Amino acid sequence: TRRLPHIASLGVDAIWLSPFFKSPQADMGYDVSDYCAVDPMFGTMADFEALVAQAHSLGLKVIIDQVLAHTSDKHPWFVESRQGRDNAKADWFVWADPKPDGSAPNNWLSVFGGSSW
Repeated sequence: TRRLPHIASLGVDAIWLSPFFKSPQADMGYDVSDYCAVDPMFGTMADFEALVAQAHSLGLKVIIDQVLAHTSDKHPWFVESRQGRDNAKADWFVWADPKPDGSAPNNWLSVFGGSSW
């Protein structure tokens, strides 16, 4: 928050925050495990609320990179979804059976290298 006055003095009208939600940090914070909690490495919810209050007092809007299509494998939705095909969240994620030889269902690649599966 101590640098917000300088940012405002540059004439910008908004700041954009990368994901700061609780995460195991396997994907630079994009693997969210709790959308309602701030990851301790970034502070607390009170810290975030103070940042927003100060930003607004300086006329700055706050944009949050809300990555709802990305969750950690530790997130409760993912954990429940992977339990089986007949639970309430079974279709909340894309699941595919392996090919008959046991290999990945298709050739989709991950941006991090290797198979997406």
